[in-house]
Amino acid sequence: PKSLSDGYIKSSVWEQYGVLAAMHIPPLFSLLAALPGLLVKTETSNHDAKTHSPGRSSASVITAELSAYVETLVTKSHVPGLSLGAVHLDGRDAWAEYGQWGTKSEAGDRVTQETIFAIGSCSKAFTAVAIGILMDDFAHGRNVTPLPHGLTEFTYDTKVRALFPGNDSDWLLPDTWASEKANIRDVLGHVSGLPRDIMRRMRYLKRSSELREQWSYNNQMYILGAHIVSLYSGKPYTAFVKERIFLPLRMMSTTFSVQEAERTGRFSHAFTENMRRIPFWFEEPSAVDIIAGAGGILSTSVDMTKWLAMLLNNGVDPYTNNTIISRFAFNDVTTAHFIVDGKPTSPHSSIVGYGMGWEQYSYRGYEMITHIGGLPGFLSLVAFIPSQRLGIVSLINTGDAFAVNTKIVKSILDHLDDPSAEAPQLSVFSSQNVPQPETPQTQHFTELTRLEAIQNPAVALDALAGTYSDPGYGSFTLCTAATNTTDVCKSTLSDFAAVDPQLSPHGLYASWPRVWTSHIRIVHEHGNLFKLGIPQLFPQGYGGNTSSFEMKISNVEFNAEFDIVDGCVKGLAIYGGLHLVPGLPKPETRRRGELRDIADVYFTKL
Repeated sequence: PKSLSDGYIKSSVWEQYGVLAAMHIPPLFSLLAALPGLLVKTETSNHDAKTHSPGRSSASVITAELSAYVETLVTKSHVPGLSLGAVHLDGRDAWAEYGQWGTKSEAGDRVTQETIFAIGSCSKAFTAVAIGILMDDFAHGRNVTPLPHGLTEFTYDTKVRALFPGNDSDWLLPDTWASEKANIRDVLGHVSGLPRDIMRRMRYLKRSSELREQWSYNNQMYILGAHIVSLYSGKPYTAFVKERIFLPLRMMSTTFSVQEAERTGRFSHAFTENMRRIPFWFEEPSAVDIIAGAGGILSTSVDMTKWLAMLLNNGVDPYTNNTIISRFAFNDVTTAHFIVDGKPTSPHSSIVGYGMGWEQYSYRGYEMITHIGGLPGFLSLVAFIPSQRLGIVSLINTGDAFAVNTKIVKSILDHLDDPSAEAPQLSVFSSQNVPQPETPQTQHFTELTRLEAIQNPAVALDALAGTYSDPGYGSFTLCTAATNTTDVCKSTLSDFAAVDPQLSPHGLYASWPRVWTSHIRIVHEHGNLFKLGIPQLFPQGYGGNTSSFEMKISNVEFNAEFDIVDGCVKGLAIYGGLHLVPGLPKPETRRRGELRDIADVYFTKL
């Protein structure tokens, strides 16, 4: 179980890379095939060509050639299972096609179009749409909860501060100007630089940049978005989305509830790149409520094509002609307001912008509105191409193969650009994009192989052991191989020893059960400088395999520097780790000064 009250709030540089690849919840299976009068093609086979139905202006995209390519890609990328869906809008008619590969469980059960996956951050678009629906309710007098005194309208330009008035407002950031000026568009566009306890902790978290200065992925603000929906709709966010989006679109297999998904028997297991099963990351109902807006949806490829059909039709369900979101709100959500990357990454791609829950760029001249999602053990990609009236969803049950979904979508667009082109050969792609299974000797941090050759820290390692605390991130106790006299350290070192029998005497270790991690490992670099990693340990294994293993939530390592004054350890400064993200300044160029000033997080030693 993950401690969300202490652990979900990770911000600025330290937190955001970790959350970049996380947060989805899968939907429940669809009843679309049983509904009369819907022009939806439910073609299912592992790698059969999809036939083009007479009278349709658009051809199938899940062809035999694409299926063979996906089969090879899935095998070589060590993806246990994948479900692919494509929806076409022909005039007022929508039709869909599907393909499935691999297995969804340890027992070898095959993936189907009704298999439920976590969609992670692809849930963010639902939050943006939910807020748009709520705004429309206020605009037309359908609201059940009044706005605060003095606030006359609720739009994407509404200041967050105005929604949380009073001297003891839950909304407060370290920067007064940002607290006063941040609006809903800033919050949903990742340029702001929750349940109440999480929201109030945000005042302790340093931002990596000023308001609107730099695009930087941030899950907390989508937690805030869901909280706003709950507060001003008068009902839980999950209930609002189900009532106003899932049910009108007949997304009958889509849910926020892990228990509902499991009861169907169609919920996929989650796997690592080593094909080890791991638990679903957010099983507790309280955890689901917290992450619902940022990444809480569980869905199927069938249900997601219904969502995409509505988006292709500018907010109107093409099957029923019912408006889900107003055209004005739809345009605002899907328009790029902020720049993610100002330089194209390839000759075929444009610069990348971000709207609200959606990225926007062009590939081979096709405008794409898209988003990826990821939780430990799950990855998703949702995209629609308005000019082609085509929507695509790809869902996989491992969290370590981001390139797979992207390659599939780009292969489809390559074929649209040149229908005579053959499916790409996997060999043309760099091997670095295809994860290889780790061996027990390579699954730990690379620094561990250098420990015996490094110089000693400036103070004795034992002097660095002890408890450290921060008001935003909570506390942890660092242990060394020599400080195993307390129950806390005995348990911590036992967990590490299970996955690393030759525990180095040069390391510092802590138990830290948080959203994305269970432990902390710190290894020495030079002087007072260390590298910090946040692994997830499974000392007793998981599922049918009870052998111990370690899972890396992220390959990013953080700089850790102990603040030592006159031989006394004052604290631990954490900074860096995100300078690989385009446009984000390196910490050494971003700030200068004392450790407390340059740190993204500063833990005081107790």
